[in-house]
Amino acid sequence: MAFQAMKWLFFQHVVCALAVYSETKAEKYAKLAGAAYCAPESLKTWSCGAKCQPFNVTNVQVCHGDTTYSYVGRWDDRCLVGFEGSWDPLSWITDASFKEITTPWPGCTNCQAHSGFAGEWFSHKQCVIKALNKIGCNAGHSEIYTTGHSLGAAVNVFAMADLEELGWKVAESYDFGRPRVGDQAFASFIEKKFVGRSWRVVHHIDPVPHLPVTDLLQLVHFKHTNPEVFYTAKNVTEGYNICQHSESDMQCSHGQVGAVITNPLNWKQHMIYMDSVPMYGSMWALEKLVLQMPDSQCSAKVLPQAHVIV
Repeated sequence: MAFQAMKWLFFQHVVCALAVYSETKAEKYAKLAGAAYCAPESLKTWSCGAKCQPFNVTNVQVCHGDTTYSYVGRWDDRCLVGFEGSWDPLSWITDASFKEITTPWPGCTNCQAHSGFAGEWFSHKQCVIKALNKIGCNAGHSEIYTTGHSLGAAVNVFAMADLEELGWKVAESYDFGRPRVGDQAFASFIEKKFVGRSWRVVHHIDPVPHLPVTDLLQLVHFKHTNPEVFYTAKNVTEGYNICQHSESDMQCSHGQVGAVITNPLNWKQHMIYMDSVPMYGSMWALEKLVLQMPDSQCSAKVLPQAHVIV
């Protein structure tokens, strides 16, 4: 048993050494994740504004889950899936922190996953599969590229795991501001499955990656997947660290727990990624004024609504 563990650890280090995080790619994926917040009708025609303009995305299909949207399309010759996050910071933090009901995950022995996040994926699942098939991205023949932000980043994890079980191959995934989505067994399962293909990006003192916290009864210990790409300051130009032990490494988000607790306005660092990509479509005027948020860069917006995870 110990030999197998050592062999896997060695393999993981080799793959991670060969797989290189690309900031250029991260900037592209951030815009694609941000685009998911734009109005569905503008996504369908890929006329959704500045976040969409740099990319040739066609045949876009839009899905609506219980509380969020997702989209599927052809990004040049790639099969792309993007997941929207949540609009309302206050209700999001409440739900992520306290509704920590867990559920087993198929194919993962003794794993516990966050039932709210998993349930949001299941509400998208059939539509996403239908959309992939409709645009010629069929299981067994197609590689998919995925992204998401916040709640959308959490949903993205379950989508990757599920779609691979169904025959698709996840070629690459970058997501942003992801909360913890399961226990240590589930985190290890995801790491082994997607080593070298998945990058979890955190913007400095973004509070969401610190959620959910371990419950008071110590029944469930939520843990992050690795690696974490941690931007060490507000601006991308200040650089980043890549951590393989992000739950204990003070060089990554774990080292910012104190700053997250003492400064509630850190929410702005959750809503802006890669310096200039707004991760929202629209927000209430007072919220925008207090947080001093820039325009969403969406050509068409929908009114914000509280997305409640149950």
